[in-house]
Amino acid sequence: MRIPNTGHPCPPKVQKKVFFPAGEDGPVHDMQVTVAKAVCGGCPVRAECLTWALEALPYGIAGGLTEQERRWERARRRRKERRRVRGRPVCGS
Repeated sequence: MRIPNTGHPCPPKVQKKVFFPAGEDGPVHDMQVTVAKAVCGGCPVRAECLTWALEALPYGIAGGLTEQERRWERARRRRKERRRVRGRPVCGS
């Protein structure tokens, strides 16, 4: 599996299915999430992968975050951007 926009491959011995856990909860799911996050934790292009995943990946683990964690991160970034924009004078006023 190659990480889009980087051309960087995920570690060759890691199967793509590791990043797409079975089911939505339970011990098997939790173990799969732990394994995927461990792989992401040692990846040299984790930041680039997360940027891509925040923009384009609705499911699975990428950039070290689950889909729910990416939803939270997108919301956090939107709030941060709104605060940044509100703190600046509006052009033309």
